[in-house]
Amino acid sequence: MAVNKIYRKVKALREKVNLLKCFISGLKSSFSVINNGDVPSYRKVDDQKYSDFNSSYLSVYRESKRYLRDIKTPCVKIGYRDLLYFGHTLNNIKEFELFYELCSDKLVIQDSPSKHNNFELFTRKGKRGQNTSLNRLIPFVVVFVFILFRVKLNKTSFHYAMQYTYYFIFYFLNFSSQKLLMPKIAVLANDHTPKYLAASKVLKFFCVDRIYFQHGAVSDLFPKLDYELSVLWNEKSAEIYGESSNNKLLTISRQRERLNFVKADVSDKSNIVIFTTSIPNVENLSLLIERLNRTKEVSNVFLQPHPRGKNLSEVRGSFSVIRDYKALSHGFVPIVGNSSIALELALQNRAVYQCFDLDDIGYDYYGFVSDDICLDIKIADVDSEYSFPTFTPSVKALKIYCPKLSGVDKEHISQLNDFVEQKLASSIRSGNLSNRSYVRLIKHFKPELKLLDQLLLLESSSRDDVLEQLVIEGAISFEEKQLYIRRNES
Repeated sequence: MAVNKIYRKVKALREKVNLLKCFISGLKSSFSVINNGDVPSYRKVDDQKYSDFNSSYLSVYRESKRYLRDIKTPCVKIGYRDLLYFGHTLNNIKEFELFYELCSDKLVIQDSPSKHNNFELFTRKGKRGQNTSLNRLIPFVVVFVFILFRVKLNKTSFHYAMQYTYYFIFYFLNFSSQKLLMPKIAVLANDHTPKYLAASKVLKFFCVDRIYFQHGAVSDLFPKLDYELSVLWNEKSAEIYGESSNNKLLTISRQRERLNFVKADVSDKSNIVIFTTSIPNVENLSLLIERLNRTKEVSNVFLQPHPRGKNLSEVRGSFSVIRDYKALSHGFVPIVGNSSIALELALQNRAVYQCFDLDDIGYDYYGFVSDDICLDIKIADVDSEYSFPTFTPSVKALKIYCPKLSGVDKEHISQLNDFVEQKLASSIRSGNLSNRSYVRLIKHFKPELKLLDQLLLLESSSRDDVLEQLVIEGAISFEEKQLYIRRNES
């Protein structure tokens, strides 16, 4: 008995250490996105936030403790799925749909992205306080990370720490209270915001295999990848991320249509489409629109806002708003700020002009101009006689940005499918009950028999064999087996 007691204590201590390691790893990654607290202006938080914070380690500890005392996180009812998605933005869901399309031979219709298999769309009910041993440790750990990684003390770095902490506790409490419902595979499409860094690290703690699908262009501020499999846009992204930890990288093109590179299309210069970022500089955007409207070559100016764009009601000048440039029936000249849509447009054989005055992110944040796939223009140069310079993207450079052109696309799609097939091989849908956790899972939820709906993914003959095995294992009774059969025959 004494040996068992010691074993349980050692096991609990090991789990707590592992949990803290996951927490620290994700918090460090959150800080890397804001350059360890050397915060660019567009990422700074409102000065009204954290009014008692005074940029000292004692203040970090005190305010962390106060924050954790007051927060309450929602409870999420998790429906069991072998595969779960984690992401809520349109770009995230776009990547989930691509994943499903690429792996459709290894998946079933129930795996198609929907509110039924996306954790971020699950129903939230009630809220709970956070009186846990983890809460008591976190203020010390946050201060430790600030000191160890020499993070600058300011309201923005503290805000990122608290955002990450909130979501880490949120995911941990929901998963730990429903351990039996953890998926075999989690698909994520955001690797740098506090929320999804927290989700990823908690999933890692619970030993869920994570697949990351890159959802936008990356910069050298992004944290190192830490997933069982990462599916990146291209070689350039892999180069920027650098060496990754415990990770396998694949590069799969997001341009699924056929690519045909000839001279870039700049034939119709009378129509301009400006693509804004989520944080546009309204004054400069208005100035560019006004100047374009005075230019002899230009007849129409269109504006395609970022899905999360702000302050566009304040933009001055004559322009039309469009939601999707693909709906335009005529050619156009694209002008883009620091946005990954510049790459999407360049890969469609367009001459893309980037104007870095349109936001406050900085010059050539993603490196598209320095890599010779876009051309830099300045608002000051746009006058009544202005003519867009002829420009053709470098095909050599585009190969680095497009796996189809570099020749690895098909091979990496095959490797992605192999990974998914391997991870689902021991799932309930495969009919493989060698993993005793599935028997415990069905025992636990058998009053509703809802979990057995996973068996509907099997061929009927295999389904009968699995049901019989569950009766033998004592997971369900013979009567429950018959009830399940009758329910699903009706």
